[in-house]
Amino acid sequence: MITCIIGTRAQLIKMAPVIRELEARELKFQILLTGQHKETINTILNDFDIKTEPIELEKPKEVSSVFRMMFWFPRAFVKMIKHRKKLFEDNSESSWILVHGDTLSTLLGALVGKFTSNRIAHIESGLRSFSFFSPFPEEITRVLTFRLSDVGFCPGKWAVKNLKKYHIKAVDTQLNTIVDAVNYAISKKFECQKQEEHEYAVVSIHRFENIYRKKRFRSILDILNLISKKIKLVFVLHPTTKKRLNKYGWMNDLESNSNITLEPRMGYMGFIRLLSNSKFVITDGGSNQEELAYLGIPTLIMRDATERPEGLGETAIMNGFDKKIAEKFVADLEGLEDNAKKRTLRSPSKIIVDFLIDT
Repeated sequence: MITCIIGTRAQLIKMAPVIRELEARELKFQILLTGQHKETINTILNDFDIKTEPIELEKPKEVSSVFRMMFWFPRAFVKMIKHRKKLFEDNSESSWILVHGDTLSTLLGALVGKFTSNRIAHIESGLRSFSFFSPFPEEITRVLTFRLSDVGFCPGKWAVKNLKKYHIKAVDTQLNTIVDAVNYAISKKFECQKQEEHEYAVVSIHRFENIYRKKRFRSILDILNLISKKIKLVFVLHPTTKKRLNKYGWMNDLESNSNITLEPRMGYMGFIRLLSNSKFVITDGGSNQEELAYLGIPTLIMRDATERPEGLGETAIMNGFDKKIAEKFVADLEGLEDNAKKRTLRSPSKIIVDFLIDT
């Protein structure tokens, strides 16, 4: 039995191609949702045509604050341990628990795997920023998950190298499973929620270390206001980002800017279409960085460090919250577009499932 433990929409998007591969090969598996995210989870399952009915650990909620997170994690852990016989009744010594990425759901799944004597496979393993506070708490979650896992599926040789000091078998999947998700989204016929009539850029900002630091968040908004004088911006708001904007009293400033359109977080298929038709993207998301590198879209990364090499030196520029770098990025778009590379490698999801079958 294979158990896929998933908590956030980003995890589900990256795990969806693996789940589709498990379904295609008619393997025995289950999907366990921890309830960390509520918004668009069902939409994502439908978008990827996933037939398997997930098991919900508890009624899905939007865990969008540190306070809620502190209560959610121990409650979810206790519930999984309490009901372990029911949740993992078909598991044996050859069973796998699949966890993904660097969220608290990742750590939750790995801990439960140890307590239930299952083998743990960590997908998107080996990523390191080498700074425990950037990103926080993701970097700490990664290191703890490395130590708990039996196998790490790494999106490149650089990630394999990062696992050498840990007692974990590293498997190189060459790319992240997000490439399979992007390819599937592009191949599907779907309509974006809104088709922008004019040239536009997309904005997605949601990282804890960006939106919970008032001074830094303000500097990001100042950069957005500066860029909006040159091109229309479509700002896709994560629930947490929206809450912080309201808390700081900055939402009215954005709404009054006629060249910035605010959109709620949308389904994955619509979001990929929005990205693929954009002139460039401003983001602090690691998954976005990967998606945009595969799409060949110029990307301004609102971070001072990243654990991912995708796009860097090609289509992506690390901003470091500097207005001059942002202005240079917009001025040099044509050169960045020319750097886009087309990648044709084997499906990472197939590599993962092949390994699970063979062991």
